Amino acid sequence: MSEDSRWMRIAIEEAKAGLAIGEQPFGTVITSKESIVCQTHSLKVSTCDPTAHAETLAIRAASHKLQQRTLPDCVVYTTCEPCPMCLGAMLNAGVKRLVMGARLSDLSASSIFSFGSYSAERFAAMVGWALQTDSGVLGEECIGLYRGTSASLTR
Repeated sequence: MSEDSRWMRIAIEEAKAGLAIGEQPFGTVITSKESIVCQTHSLKVSTCDPTAHAETLAIRAASHKLQQRTLPDCVVYTTCEPCPMCLGAMLNAGVKRLVMGARLSDLSASSIFSFGSYSAERFAAMVGWALQTDSGVLGEECIGLYRGTSASLTR
């Protein structure tokens, strides 16, 4: 199993843990130097907080744990392509690498997401950010997290 698959598997377990308690199935893991800094799942439902996405919570937790405002040596693993808000948090944290399971475009047929032609790469290009992206890591398993979910599942 590749390192990317190893960390994505943990992000998937985070997403499942969130789903088990009534949250939306999004999971994120942040690593540094081949070890986990933090792992989170979405808390939007229980906190009634539209900003409590797995990715923003992970950026916050990693910054606190490492006691630094920027995370240039960290890699973010997320079960679904981050929304613009989450990607903005990663930009502000100086993240240089993002690994995604599902793409928003993979989920567009379910009408859960409607971000038009948005992608992490387009966002990064628009702001001049040299973000390295990799996608499709355990992609089918990640896409499966979102199958059969209700139309109210919006990022």
